[in-house]
Amino acid sequence: MEGRFVILFTGRYSREKSHRVLIDAAARSRHREKLQLVFAGEGPEEERLRRYAAKRSILPPVMRFFSRPELVRVQRCADLYVHPAEIEIEAIACLEAIACGNVPVISDSPRSAARSFALTDKNLFACNDPGDLARKIDFWIEHPAERKACGERYLRYAERFRLDQCMDEMEAMILDTIREKAEAGRKSPRA
Repeated sequence: MEGRFVILFTGRYSREKSHRVLIDAAARSRHREKLQLVFAGEGPEEERLRRYAAKRSILPPVMRFFSRPELVRVQRCADLYVHPAEIEIEAIACLEAIACGNVPVISDSPRSAARSFALTDKNLFACNDPGDLARKIDFWIEHPAERKACGERYLRYAERFRLDQCMDEMEAMILDTIREKAEAGRKSPRA
């Protein structure tokens, strides 16, 4: 993929994941001739997505299921992570991408948990709006220094979601709850 700008999306090939929005945005980009879309996943819409992309993409998207080690390598070589899903319950794929330093561009859908990972307005696009997504993609292509700085910021941001950090916070929460219960018990009048 040397010389190409690689855009990754990890998600099941289904309608609610909105792969078509990303395909349409790539076709509208000022840099469409060098965009390489990578759709990591599998699902019932695969053949429809391949046909749809064949009509609109200059470079056909890479569409396949990646093993865990392969996916980490793909995430590390991607230039941008786009998460166009209209419906996203857990947002694990987006979190994994930012933990690898990928700058995300995420749908602002109210039915997507991933939108909460946007650190700036440049990391969000209007749900189901390929024109807005194309503008955000073009911004990140045309501002590589800002993209690099944003990726570093995301690496630091992702630290709070690491398992050991989450466990420390969960332990602190439990201890706070125990302490509050004990204090409430001391303050309540005895019958």
